[in-house]
Amino acid sequence: MIHFLIFDGIMGMEGMGPAYGKPKPVGMVVVSDHPLSADAVASRMMGFRPGDIPHLKLAFLKGLGEIRLGKISIEPKDYIKWVNPFEPPPETFSLIFPDVVVYDKGSCSACLSTLMIFLQKYHNKLDNYRLSDQKIHIGIGKYIDPCPNGTILIGSCTSRLKHKGIFVGGCPPISSQIHQTLFP
Repeated sequence: MIHFLIFDGIMGMEGMGPAYGKPKPVGMVVVSDHPLSADAVASRMMGFRPGDIPHLKLAFLKGLGEIRLGKISIEPKDYIKWVNPFEPPPETFSLIFPDVVVYDKGSCSACLSTLMIFLQKYHNKLDNYRLSDQKIHIGIGKYIDPCPNGTILIGSCTSRLKHKGIFVGGCPPISSQIHQTLFP
């Protein structure tokens, strides 16, 4: 059980963080006795609405804590004057790999950046995972629609479709986990 939590927000990462984003000096620290509320306040300080962030909303709906800022005791009361908007992760994910089809609906920037890092390192080793259209199919995100049999499914959010292909669990999985699953 967490009794005291400190978020080091001295330096952040915007865009495709946490591994593929752009560093951003922030100069802020968030202290809390509840991790979900701390995430909600930190996301607001980054210019985002906590309820629009899928993993925060999901945790709130599962009863794991509070993300409604009006229900959280925040000091100082005028904290909003220090909001420092971050560049959001891209809404669409385009790759430099024309032979890769990505099914993405509801993924987080951590899975997206993991996928990008993995493809940059191992794309040339994925020939055995091509489907009948000669493309490599990859699924990420909680809400992905059905995808073809044989799709590489990355991240715990895709577990409901694991019967459709090769499942790599983790939240997010790291590049080496994907590698170990695909190339045992």
